[in-house]
Amino acid sequence: MDVDHSLDQSWTRPDDHGYVAVSIEGDAAVITVTGELDIGRYQTLCDSADAIAPLVSRLIIDMGEISFMDSSGLRAILNIQVSALANATHLVLRSPTPQVLRLLDVTGTRNSFVLT
Repeated sequence: MDVDHSLDQSWTRPDDHGYVAVSIEGDAAVITVTGELDIGRYQTLCDSADAIAPLVSRLIIDMGEISFMDSSGLRAILNIQVSALANATHLVLRSPTPQVLRLLDVTGTRNSFVLT
């Protein structure tokens, strides 16, 4: 995916299960994931985050529309957090669904993230 580094656009990239949308809110990039966050969405989410994180001070992953998340989704957000820290970008997980929170709790990773 080619990225316009001017940060003045919103785009949606289709994948196997739905969409990953990226938009800008002030000084933050927001990646909205809808549907399933699994191996089919892993690479799209990671590529989107890797492209945008160095350009913003905050990266928000909006998880309010995630219907399912497995260990691949967890791995994606953990990897994104590592990349964000390397770029001095603050990562926030917005509106995680009960299913997402349950996975974070079961794996002991809930306190590793800023949740809003």
